[in-house]
Formats: sequence, structure tokens, C-alpha cells
Amino acid sequence: MEQNYVALKDRRLNHIILPGTHNSAIDRINYSIPLGNKTYNNLRKLAKYVKPIGNFIYKWTVNQYFTIEEQLKTGVRLFDLRVTYIEREDKFYLSHTFMSIELCNVLEQIVKFMGENQKEVIMLKFSYDYEYKNNSNFHTIKFMDILYKYLDKLVFTKNDTISMSDILPYYSEMVEKNKRIILLHDYLDYHNFEIFWTNKYVRSKWLNVNNVIDFEKNMYIEMKQIARNNVNINLLQFILTPQISDIKNDLLNPFSDESLDTMASKLKNYAIPKIFDNHVDDIPKISGIFVDYIDVDVIRYIITLNHVS
Repeated sequence: MEQNYVALKDRRLNHIILPGTHNSAIDRINYSIPLGNKTYNNLRKLAKYVKPIGNFIYKWTVNQYFTIEEQLKTGVRLFDLRVTYIEREDKFYLSHTFMSIELCNVLEQIVKFMGENQKEVIMLKFSYDYEYKNNSNFHTIKFMDILYKYLDKLVFTKNDTISMSDILPYYSEMVEKNKRIILLHDYLDYHNFEIFWTNKYVRSKWLNVNNVIDFEKNMYIEMKQIARNNVNINLLQFILTPQISDIKNDLLNPFSDESLDTMASKLKNYAIPKIFDNHVDDIPKISGIFVDYIDVDVIRYIITLNHVS
């Protein structure tokens, strides 16, 4: 985004369309990390030693080609980070049912990039992985300590705004103050954790459909319902969600090539440009777009939308 700084610096951050990744840190699976759920833990053990099982889990779990560092370098500026606390190790991991990499590793990559690129701004949207939400929530203070350790000086909070209000900052304001990260969280209460902009400000509707036709129909409705103002952060989830039947059919069909990757391709290659070409007037209302298996062409396309809005 730094290459677009002059053109975009006088916009509030929620009026800039950020390229984003869904389950951003899930470019791999670490089968060595024990899981709290007995069923998933048994699958993990099998996957570690039985390659076909590992491959099957991989194709329905992994969401990205690139590491966080690679995503940052190719232009991703919005990250969906699902966190799980592993009690046995006393560590937080990024996860999608199965564990990926340590939270500290992800934050180190982000801090390094931000230090090397002084005009870049990013949003980090945290949540607890649904399967382990209750246990992770119990350890929220530990989670917060890690965020403060790595990100504290770079985070732009509501208290940093000129008017101490709910209004999102300008791009230039964040750069000048060197507070270039906005933190979002699905569950935590702002009054207890003031470094977060919570769901009060964020709209990010999960459409939960598995085909392009239903996706288009529902996304058209969503784009009409969102509103542009100085408070709302409108994040669109360009994601197809497999149903249980999709995964079962793939398991039973040895010639199937279905996966999260092939489902993502259906949106990237067809639906994304079609939807925005047909809804030019709604583009200025968007703050970010989450995509599975993002690639350079999609990143470039999303960035160009800022010159339409």
C-alpha cells in the first residue's frame, strides 16, 4: 500500500479497501501438537503417520499458499488470525481445528515487516478458533500480554484519535504517529481491552454457502446493506464454505479434485471481478476483502478498487 500512499493518505483507514486473507496463518499443519478434542486428536495422530489421511485433512484445512511474511511482501494488509491456547505447552497457536504455527512467530514476522516499511498500515482481526474457544478465552490475559509485548507501540487505539472518539483514523495520521496497526477482535469487550476495535465497529458477515450462484446472490444483498461512514469497518468474506456432504463426497470419490483451494479458485477466477463490475457504486463502502488461497493477481485487483472508490 505504500506505493499508493500519496493517493490514499487523506482517507480514513476504513475507507481504504485492504486485501485480506481468511485463516491467514493456515498455510501448513503441525501434526505434532496435541489437541484438546479427543476425536480431532485421534485424527491428528493418524495423519502424522498415514500419508493419505494427512493429505485429506490438509486439503480441507489449509487456507493459504503463502506464509504471513510472504503475504505481507505481496500486499496483504488485512489478516484473519484464529488463535488457540495449548495448555500442555502454555503457548498460543494459530489454528483451523488443527494447529499451524505459534502466535509469537506470526507477530515477529509482522513486527519485522512493519519496521522495514514505515508507511505501511495493517489490520489484524483476532478471534478464538471455534473448536477451542472456551479454553482459549479462559487464558485471555496471557493472550493480551503477548500482544502488548510485540505490538503495543504500533497499535492505534480509540484513545489515539484526535477527538478521542469512535472515528477511524486517517492513513496519514497513523503513519505520522507510527501507530500503524489496527486490532480487531470478535469476542473481547472494548471496555476491558481498549486496544481492540470490537464487533461494535466491524461488520464481517459469513455467508456460509458452498457454490458461486448462492454466493453471488447473498453477496449482492450484503453489499447493499452495508453503509459508509467514519465508524464502520466493512469486511467482505469472499469465501466458499464446504458442507459436510462436500467433504464426504470427496472422501468417497477417489477421482475427486475438490478442496478448499479449488473452491477458492471458483471465486477468484469468476465471481470477484463480476460482482465488483456489477456493483461499482457499492465499492466505496468496503474496508477489506478476505480471500482463501490469495494470489498476487487478486491482491492487485483488490488494490485497484481503491482507485474506483
